[in-house]
Amino acid sequence: MRHIALEEAFFIAELAERQPMMESRGLMQLVRCWKGEYAEWYARRLTDFTEYRLPEMDDAGIDIQVLSLTVPGLQVEIASELASDNARFVNDRLAQEISKHPDRFRGLPLCRCRTPPLQPRSWNGR
Repeated sequence: MRHIALEEAFFIAELAERQPMMESRGLMQLVRCWKGEYAEWYARRLTDFTEYRLPEMDDAGIDIQVLSLTVPGLQVEIASELASDNARFVNDRLAQEISKHPDRFRGLPLCRCRTPPLQPRSWNGR
């Protein structure tokens, strides 16, 4: 039997730089509500795809993770064009990470709520 973990959080640090609305609400703002050691622990793991994530999956008996962007996501960006560009940026990056370990990762692609879904350029239908 294979064990699949759904909606496993990830964050791309560069996303905060691409979204002016997120600069004050990015990953570090998210983890500031936790104590120092927990904040560092989560910050390292949310942005990691292999160093921590794969060994921890193995330790927990998880065969596949279905990755999902954590908060704050695209909903913080009101400008539709920028949100669409950032959805494509995240989807492309997610597809790139999945392609490195296709037997271990799947992903939930993003789309701007008020626009059609934006598949990454390299999405292969997984």
